[in-house]
Amino acid sequence: MRHCLSKISIAFFVYSIFPVSLPAYQDISITEEVKDNIRERVNSGENIGIVVGITDSGKTQFFCYGKRSVRGNEQVNENSIFELASVTKVFTTLLLADMVLKNKLALDDPIEKYLPEKVKVPSRNGKKITFEHLATHTSVLPRFPDNNSPADQFNPFAEYSVEKLYEFLSGHILKRDIGEQYEYSNLGMGLLGHILSLKEGKNFEELVLERICSVLGMKTTGVSFSPDIQKRQAKGHHNGREVPDLVIASSLVGGGGLRSSAVDMLKFINAFIGVTETRLTAAMEMCSKPHFNTESTLKIGLGWHLSYKSGKEIIYHTGGSQGFSSTVGFVKDKKIGAVVLSNSPSSIDDICFHLLANTYEMKKNEKEIIVPDEILEKYYGEYEIAPGNNVGVAKTEGGILISYRGRKARFVALSKNVFFLKSFNVTIEFIEDEDGKVTGLKMSQTGDEQIGKKIK
Repeated sequence: MRHCLSKISIAFFVYSIFPVSLPAYQDISITEEVKDNIRERVNSGENIGIVVGITDSGKTQFFCYGKRSVRGNEQVNENSIFELASVTKVFTTLLLADMVLKNKLALDDPIEKYLPEKVKVPSRNGKKITFEHLATHTSVLPRFPDNNSPADQFNPFAEYSVEKLYEFLSGHILKRDIGEQYEYSNLGMGLLGHILSLKEGKNFEELVLERICSVLGMKTTGVSFSPDIQKRQAKGHHNGREVPDLVIASSLVGGGGLRSSAVDMLKFINAFIGVTETRLTAAMEMCSKPHFNTESTLKIGLGWHLSYKSGKEIIYHTGGSQGFSSTVGFVKDKKIGAVVLSNSPSSIDDICFHLLANTYEMKKNEKEIIVPDEILEKYYGEYEIAPGNNVGVAKTEGGILISYRGRKARFVALSKNVFFLKSFNVTIEFIEDEDGKVTGLKMSQTGDEQIGKKIK
């Protein structure tokens, strides 16, 4: 079923600040509330275009609103092509699972076995990094390599060579024991894609097209496209301005280099929820089952994240680049799934989660307020979320500057002790004791909460 409306409206692959948990299930539909919310985001200029697709036991529906580019009048539709960014990772891990089932390698194989002898893969306390560690973000490798000096800030890994990757691995020292903690790593997943390509003697895109897209009938998914299909590509935007297409070198392309359409992504989801059965079904089962348990209600599959906060299992992945955002999710038991794609970096994951669970609220426009400096000063310092995971709070003009997991962002005040980062739908609320002393903070995103104790 197709339902597309349109109206002209005025960072390398990114993952959400912390994992998402969702409430209970419902029958899936694109309600008027969802459509109005999308129209508001596009009409306000927060997003340039948004495409939503849902599947209910294989029955699909789409809603499309906005433009492919601020420079033209072409409207987005379900066949428009968007950067997937980090959603690429679930393709990379599907390739891995398929190769495991074909006995070409094993999840517990050390990755050094498949790299050139000159590469010294870091280890710790006698434990080596395996394929499963890369696929579950438990390798302890950092989010990004630190030996990169990009000429183009919009494409920081366009020229990151295989030699640079090997140089980083050979010189890196791990901060903690392997396999003990979930720590999201674009580097690790890009490395996984590179090793799979080495093993098979084909580049990453060739593997995806041959072993996934051809099997599922996905005709508008890839890294690059023919001129005819290129005409369908949406252009990315940052702060309302068109930005260059994302380019990732072969060394890391498996972490975020794919593009696709809503039509293709629903084919992908339909295979995972069992609507279509193919020779990839067993590999998909392997990917979407838990392989690592975090300390929260989150479990990690191969690439996928599995939320259990509601007592049910919801499987999802989000992605974002300098000019795009993407979210896919599904509930296997209910055979429902959703994909939301936008050619703006402003987070749209709340739309996807609301489609899967209507008790989850979509974000709305919030009004900023000014908080006096004497109040803000009480919040400055460091807060411990977990050992080794601290949130830094510092001063910035018109709000507070939050540092977390190697990233910094300006949060604006919604009240004297509540601050908001709209682009990622993250809220921070400062906690005070009876004497008004700040003792901690609560960081919330997409229904999940983490508490941090003030340590200095």
